[in-house]
Amino acid sequence: MLRYALSIVCALAALLVSRAAPADELKLIMTTIAQPTSPVGQQTYHRWADRINAQGKGVVQIDVRDGFALASSTNYYDRLLSDVMQISFGSLNYLAGKFKLSEVMALPFVMKSAEQESVVFWRLYETGMLDSEFDQIVPLFMQAFPPVSMHLVKAPTKPLNDISGLKFIASGKIPTEVVQRLGGSPLSIGLTESYTALQRGTADGIDFPMAALNDFKLDEVTHYHIDAAFGGGPGGVWMAKAKFNALPDNVKKILMDNSGEAWSRRAGQIRQSWQRRARSSVASNGSDGRLAVHGAEQEMGRGAFADRRGMGQDRRRASPGIGEGPGARGAGADRRAITRRRWRAARGAEPHSRGALARRVLGGFSDVAEEAESRENGRAERSVGRYR
Repeated sequence: MLRYALSIVCALAALLVSRAAPADELKLIMTTIAQPTSPVGQQTYHRWADRINAQGKGVVQIDVRDGFALASSTNYYDRLLSDVMQISFGSLNYLAGKFKLSEVMALPFVMKSAEQESVVFWRLYETGMLDSEFDQIVPLFMQAFPPVSMHLVKAPTKPLNDISGLKFIASGKIPTEVVQRLGGSPLSIGLTESYTALQRGTADGIDFPMAALNDFKLDEVTHYHIDAAFGGGPGGVWMAKAKFNALPDNVKKILMDNSGEAWSRRAGQIRQSWQRRARSSVASNGSDGRLAVHGAEQEMGRGAFADRRGMGQDRRRASPGIGEGPGARGAGADRRAITRRRWRAARGAEPHSRGALARRVLGGFSDVAEEAESRENGRAERSVGRYR
């Protein structure tokens, strides 16, 4: 009897020991706000998490949650701060009024690809010029959106010179202004509700990256596509700053060794690769009359933007009237000195500081544009392929 009791005690002790080891391994829940079948989600967030989990075995593990049960495009920020999950992808376009300076990434006719935008966005963050906006969250890496296109439910009965009378779903201040300046009426509708709004006729179209149409099945309810660089958007993978600061140093190191500019570039390449595939897919499906791609610069034209709306004079000129953002703040670190002088000079040049930011600061990142454009000419696909 005593031997039997001792065996039970030993078994319980072994069980407790076996459970204690994983308890030392920190688990972080990550939401992707993407369908489980999303290729961008699989190639970006899942593979990033796989790298962390491989290097952090016994120290940290990331539990990736696809779908929208824990968070959506409109509430992920608050849920990060509430510790519902600890890491999340999210677009800043859905956070009205909070990230005014970051909206420079959404300006039309400024940048050409998601890779370029993602790297520029990371470098811009590192200058410290965006510190006043990133006071509650920390970016692990940026994943900006490719230039959006306009997708209509019905093909127009005549060539478009503008979108007067049409209701477009648009997220963020600048995308909303683009729709307004082209004569349309912007609608604020969450991404997960957009399919139904388009299907039921609540909206006539949506301002959205072509790469993600299939992820949300929006290609099923839109049949005419205006293809032009109407502006991208600031996105990334974030943590609440308080949560990040509380992490053990070894966990922070594992996270950041696999993040930053390098993964921002990689994430942008992946998204841009799927942008090209989506554009090709939409174009190839045009023969059946269901889908067709139409070049916006032929139908609405850069001249129409400049002459009728005051937009698009050149690729580095922002539209007027976007509004003025606050100046950069913080201690006088050496790395910020040049950019702070640039910022003050930009503010003195004209009242629209975000437009000046686009012309002056992004002008200092021309190497990113050249690198990204060279990949667009055939090398991007091979570069992304290395991480599949």
